[in-house]
Amino acid sequence: MKEILKHLNWKHILLHFIATWFFIHSFYILSYLHDIEFTEFIIKNRNEMPVFEEVPFDTKRMSDFFMITGVSKFIGLLVAFIISFSISIYRKWFWLNSVLALLIAFLLFKLDLLLWDYLRIVFRFTGGFMPNVILDFLFDGLVMLFLGLLLFFYKKSTQIINYKKHIIPTQSCHSEA
Repeated sequence: MKEILKHLNWKHILLHFIATWFFIHSFYILSYLHDIEFTEFIIKNRNEMPVFEEVPFDTKRMSDFFMITGVSKFIGLLVAFIISFSISIYRKWFWLNSVLALLIAFLLFKLDLLLWDYLRIVFRFTGGFMPNVILDFLFDGLVMLFLGLLLFFYKKSTQIINYKKHIIPTQSCHSEA
């Protein structure tokens, strides 16, 4: 057990968790692009509850939309884990760090503690300047995907994970008199 704890690297876990967070939400944002017409309807009626009889979409289309957007987060989580695990194996890092990043992300995802409701304002802000819904969601999703990939593959991330403090043991100050 002590040997396992010695190989755990909190910087690895944290950086890969943050990259996984970006992947989860990137896939979620990009999933809205599969049905632009329905996405535009949702945006247009965001603040009001439309009467079911007046909704111009059938229930199958609506359930497909919500199923795809719901599953997209889990797919983003799995893709991020595969990348994280592959990087760990390639760089000869301890593989359990990637598994722990996955478990933490999954647990927070299932408990709805990834703070998306608060951070959405920041990360969905940039696409708001786009002239249409497609570019809005595409830009925001790709920016978040880029940030996740950057955390996984950027040389500085690797250096941060590999950095170890070299602590020089101090000499005993006790002298025998």
